[in-house]
Amino acid sequence: MSVKYTILLLAALLTDTLYAQDVIFSQYYAAGLFVNPAEAGLQKDFTISASYRSQWKSVDMPFETFQVSCIYPLMSQGLRKKHLGGIALTAFNDVAGASRDFTTNGLCAATAYNFQLNSKGNNILAFAMQGGLHQRIIKAEDLLWSSQYIEHFGFDRNLAAGEDFSTRTMYPVLNAGIAWSYHRKSHFRNVFGTVHGFSASNLNRPNESVFAGAPATLPMRYQLHGALMFSGSKRWEICPAYLVRYENGLIQTNTGAYANYNLTSAGRGRRGTKLILGAWYRLRDSFIITTGIQKGPLTCGVSYDRNTTSFSRYMGNAGAFEVSAAFAIRSKHGMKGISTPLI
Repeated sequence: MSVKYTILLLAALLTDTLYAQDVIFSQYYAAGLFVNPAEAGLQKDFTISASYRSQWKSVDMPFETFQVSCIYPLMSQGLRKKHLGGIALTAFNDVAGASRDFTTNGLCAATAYNFQLNSKGNNILAFAMQGGLHQRIIKAEDLLWSSQYIEHFGFDRNLAAGEDFSTRTMYPVLNAGIAWSYHRKSHFRNVFGTVHGFSASNLNRPNESVFAGAPATLPMRYQLHGALMFSGSKRWEICPAYLVRYENGLIQTNTGAYANYNLTSAGRGRRGTKLILGAWYRLRDSFIITTGIQKGPLTCGVSYDRNTTSFSRYMGNAGAFEVSAAFAIRSKHGMKGISTPLI
């Protein structure tokens, strides 16, 4: 047995409490509804986005996560359109294990209402609620139990596991969020923008346990995020950003920045071609590099996580690869909100 698998085995034997990984994306701005449902109110274009993440391929417990989201903005009628808010739908699939032993699926809907803080429509406070169902599935036939172990012979899968649990559980989730967005334009382009938000997940404290009579209540998760956008010329946009995530006494912090460079000029009502470059640091965890390109309504992004902890020393290339894409149909009414790599 190699050193890295021995370490994993010892860690499992010496641990009396286990924590599962929540769905997470390094390109969190490309999966905004997972950070804050108020994203449904900030987006002024009809947008469909998708993300795929492959993590820890070098070990026997890899993760694969896929999400797809759709945001439909709501506008008032009349000569002067007003951005009232939006509705959104998001679905995800998260799989762990070399044989896809653990699967989590989810489907959530969100609705957001906007308060216009000025008459220009470029200063918005959005409130949102999000609800849905999550399902967890265990592929029990591929699991091995201590009751199936026979000394000197190894494991016999034909023996009873001696464990009484359900291989499938479903539970409702309820989330809420608030976000403030402001941007200033000059000659039909953004020269400054900012967005800051806060969200709370698992407000209903759902029970995800697969064992009858042994509840496992999900803790609430809080996320604080924000970004600033500066445009010094028609070519360049710089955007520093942050994300702070708190759950069950643990804090995760992402900080970094990206830059958009316009390869071709964009006229009024149409988009040009942008090159996207960025770098991020997940505190005490990993360094992330991103790149992408925007061509008209379609934007694609790629990122790679390089683990910076001692974990990578024993597990080799324990990184994560992520791709994302978005297709946005530009609204003919109102101003464009803050720029992000996929908006």
